[in-house]
Amino acid sequence: MTAPSQTLALPRTGGLLTAARRLFAPSRKGADAAAGTGIAYLHCSDIGWSALVLDPASPGAPTALSGEPPAKQAPAPGEERLDTVFAAAAEAFERNRVSIDRLHVLTDDPGIFYTDTRGEQFNAAEKTSPAVLRAYGAEQLNASHAIFGFAPFGQKGGKTRQNGVAAFASAKRAGGCLGRLDRLALKVGSLVPVADILVRRAHELGGATYGALYVGGQSSQLVVACPRHGTVTSRVLPVGIMTLVEAVARESGIGVEDAQRALGERSVADEVMTLEPLGDDAEITRSAMDRMIGPALRRMVADIEATLEFFDTQRVSDRPQRLELFGACDRVNGLADFLAASLPVEPSPVSVLELFQRQPPGDCINLLQHTGSDLQIGQTRYSLHGDRLAAAKKPERADSRAGAGRPGDRRKQPGRRGSRSRPAANQGLAGLLARLRGQPAGDGEEAPSSDRQYFLLFGLVCGLLLLVAWQSYDDLQSRHRNAMARVSQLMDENARIRRAVGGSERVQAAAPTDKVLWTEKFLAIGRNMDKPMWLTDVFLATETRTVGGSSVVSKKLVLEGAVLPSTVGHILEISKFIDRLEKDTVGFMDDFREIRFHGASLDQAESDPIIRFGIEAWYDENKRVQTRAATPAGGAGGGPLGDMQIKVRERNEAIETHAPVSAR
Repeated sequence: MTAPSQTLALPRTGGLLTAARRLFAPSRKGADAAAGTGIAYLHCSDIGWSALVLDPASPGAPTALSGEPPAKQAPAPGEERLDTVFAAAAEAFERNRVSIDRLHVLTDDPGIFYTDTRGEQFNAAEKTSPAVLRAYGAEQLNASHAIFGFAPFGQKGGKTRQNGVAAFASAKRAGGCLGRLDRLALKVGSLVPVADILVRRAHELGGATYGALYVGGQSSQLVVACPRHGTVTSRVLPVGIMTLVEAVARESGIGVEDAQRALGERSVADEVMTLEPLGDDAEITRSAMDRMIGPALRRMVADIEATLEFFDTQRVSDRPQRLELFGACDRVNGLADFLAASLPVEPSPVSVLELFQRQPPGDCINLLQHTGSDLQIGQTRYSLHGDRLAAAKKPERADSRAGAGRPGDRRKQPGRRGSRSRPAANQGLAGLLARLRGQPAGDGEEAPSSDRQYFLLFGLVCGLLLLVAWQSYDDLQSRHRNAMARVSQLMDENARIRRAVGGSERVQAAAPTDKVLWTEKFLAIGRNMDKPMWLTDVFLATETRTVGGSSVVSKKLVLEGAVLPSTVGHILEISKFIDRLEKDTVGFMDDFREIRFHGASLDQAESDPIIRFGIEAWYDENKRVQTRAATPAGGAGGGPLGDMQIKVRERNEAIETHAPVSAR
């Protein structure tokens, strides 16, 4: 435990106003925040930040700072939220004129990949190519570039191999967060993941297997380490303080702040069951809080148990006797008691920031240790030189190498084109931006003429773009007119054809009047069939029958199908189907005299019980002729084609009555 610290409460501030002020305000080089002798330890999570500032010149208790980013109704997890926290911390340091010389950053970013080196192809730092390890980390993180750090842990695995732990982070993600620190980014000496601080805690407590649970905002981290075997397992659990708050807000229909207040007042341990309730009265015994966050908490406990079991059996290491609890669990009333009721959990007497401040920076994993040229902050690439970040060296230009050693400088030779240096040539644009921001233009004496050149070039580019846009618009308008003309012609042709079909040019039917319209028959069969019934075969057959003492050859339509067994009887289902067909005098029975049931049987070949049946519909030509004779003359021009047109027209009218108004 460290000495009591002085706490300074900071209000929540907005990031947009600060970004605008930094963009347009003049540079404050030499301000109090840019120089100092203090050492600051900053912990950034996705729900807030805290810092300890030590001044070697004046020994005493460290100054404690803390704050939160601007409140949001639905805080975004991940990189965007973490960016906001870094910006809020930098603004607080600048506003309070905190004078520091060195900054060490601790982050609980869940996107960091943390692993031991027992099961991976790692060697000591001097034996392994950093580029190979960065490529390995980028593949694990699915990122374009990665940075990593390595630190020894456990016993040596061989003469040329040192067991240890390694952490990989996305270079883009780390550069974005450090960029929000503004001028403090150049004072950063180390970027350490929370999981590594918990692994160092295992060394501090001895050689026994150690376990720690860190509860964050959008996620939590479980770390299990065995110093004796050098094994480490780190797992990110998708449950955190803000996920519980958002679940309560979403299910209750209240705001996030009200949900935070409710979780701070009501005890989770009293209202959420440790085990999933079973039985018919489970919903009655559950409280409203258990319905909202109970499944997430019980899933979190199950994931912790599975991870401990994996570490015990698969990593051949001992199971920890208890888990130390870190993080923001105190924001949810009773969360620690709920976890203690299901797991051997005990709140830690020290915070992760205090552990970070007590741990020597050289013993922890520093993600900035191997950045290569992939860490980009703003528009500049940085790498770690010594104990702080510095701009990476740019390759020397060919013209500068060619001019090296010459007695004179081309910038000092009058009367020659291009005698200005490249920074002086860019002074016009830089000076223009500086004047827009309220800063002096700089040292260049030819800035006004350069401004005119840039404005003329800008006007020329705008004119060319406008000319190209106008030509493109004219061409597009011409194509549109041609397309409209073609559409108009097609519509006129369509109207002429419709008039020809519906008027005097209608084609008369050449076929006899006793043809069967099978489309209507199949539509009628499908319309009258039940859902648990289907057809397997439909065909025409002829059979000799005795009618009035005479043998005649008749045609029949045979329907073979199947039906699922029913509690009311499958024969009843088939009879209902036959009855509906007989009552359909317009669509089906206008061509048939009678329908007969041909029998039903159980299909033994199928694995599921299926009833096969057969139906015969006898065709009667006389009935067909009588039905057509009853049709009013001249109704649609006569013949099957006229009847089909009548039916099509009736169906279209019926469909249009049910169509939306916008589609008519």
